[in-house]
Amino acid sequence: MPRLCPELTTKLESTKALKKEFDLELTGLPQTGKSDDLVSIREVKTKLVQNLKELREYFPFSNWEKFYKDSLGLDCDLSDVVIPEKKEGFDRLIIVAKNLTIQQVYDKCQELFPCIIKSEPSPLSDRDLINDRESKNQAYAIWLRDRVEADEELRGLSVQDLKIKKVAGITLLERLIYELKYYQETSLHLDDNLLATHLLEINNVTLCSGSHNSDGITPTVSWFGRSMRVSWWHLPEDAGLGERSRAVIA
Repeated sequence: MPRLCPELTTKLESTKALKKEFDLELTGLPQTGKSDDLVSIREVKTKLVQNLKELREYFPFSNWEKFYKDSLGLDCDLSDVVIPEKKEGFDRLIIVAKNLTIQQVYDKCQELFPCIIKSEPSPLSDRDLINDRESKNQAYAIWLRDRVEADEELRGLSVQDLKIKKVAGITLLERLIYELKYYQETSLHLDDNLLATHLLEINNVTLCSGSHNSDGITPTVSWFGRSMRVSWWHLPEDAGLGERSRAVIA
């Protein structure tokens, strides 16, 4: 995919400015919910947001280069990354920089919100973790379903089940990058049950089926007690209704 031309960059920035101006105008209107004019305006805003989203798809490299620079202090040239063919329903692009470690991303998450490691040895140790995709030698990209919760379609499927069905699953590194990027965009968290009324209530859990240790145990990432929790969890044959993987297109 070619680098972005100045004309597209200018168009994206102007669209962002237009959306910001539009939002300011909208906040000044009466919020009755019954005005035909207000309904029309909200429809226009919806289309504007969609157009902005489509424009951003032309800017994956500059967007992610800025993310890595601002978040982790990394200078990345991602122009050679091959973007996989997009499939219906997979709208979230994740670009993983080369030589990036799980610990780097986790440490940044920990700066921004509470994080807990619930296992020994830590799943963050690269030497203990085997991943379906590695970022040591080159940067790469994947597509995910753009949703807060792990894939409902994969509920109750073990790592063995996913392999039989030939479903590629998210790795621990990819899940943490997604968490950090999503938080910076929304100030919210993945797999976070916002309706939980008790600190001990179980939230959603992402089974990082693209990663495992030498014993075949798979790590998970979830929110529990208002903290992001990373832990070892399942043997390949284990399946639970609360833990679901996230399918990837790589």
